[in-house]
Amino acid sequence: MLQPDSDFAFETLSQDSTNADFKIKPNTLMSVLVFTNDGSLLLEYSTGGGEGRRFMTNFNVSYLVDADGYIDLPVVGKQYISGMTIREAQAVLTELYNERYNNSYVMIKTENRRLMVYTGEGSKGQVISLGVNGISIIEAITLAGGLANNADASKIRLFRKIDGKYQVYQIDLSKIEGIKYANSSAESGDIIYVQPNPRIGREILENIQPIVSIISSASIIYLAFSRVL
Repeated sequence: MLQPDSDFAFETLSQDSTNADFKIKPNTLMSVLVFTNDGSLLLEYSTGGGEGRRFMTNFNVSYLVDADGYIDLPVVGKQYISGMTIREAQAVLTELYNERYNNSYVMIKTENRRLMVYTGEGSKGQVISLGVNGISIIEAITLAGGLANNADASKIRLFRKIDGKYQVYQIDLSKIEGIKYANSSAESGDIIYVQPNPRIGREILENIQPIVSIISSASIIYLAFSRVL
């Protein structure tokens, strides 16, 4: 699975970028909540009784950033937010809503940021959700359960789509030097694939086991008939 050619040239991954803020991209699904009076109602809901908390839990309207980078919101309409951080988008939308409401307070949360991790146990994988600030590659692997017993730590591959094309990077965690790349940020849509070590002995055993079973069964039948005769 996902094996490169022997002469495949891997890209070079940027180092130590975990502090980089997430930038909003097209097809990002977001919830946007707008409150007046600096969010005083939000405080009342969060500190109030069960009814207010149920309202906050159930009131979840999502908006999709379209392919051109725009989000279509109530009252303010379509706004271009692609390339902004969550904090920058909140500041822009706050200014827009302030033109109509007093002391607006805007909350934005992303909902569909996730990646896939294959930890080196055959084709088994997990989908990992990313928070607003994201996680590092090594954190994503840890959340997926860490490297499998049969994993090859020297061949951890990262597949990342950039401008419509997948770039492929390889990280070697069998050596200490590899941690500088493993601390790089994981991004939504990434595929982290850990190559399993070949299990030649086990594969040979699995292949010959049916033959051995047939021979054993035939031997038992032969011996049984021999005693009868």
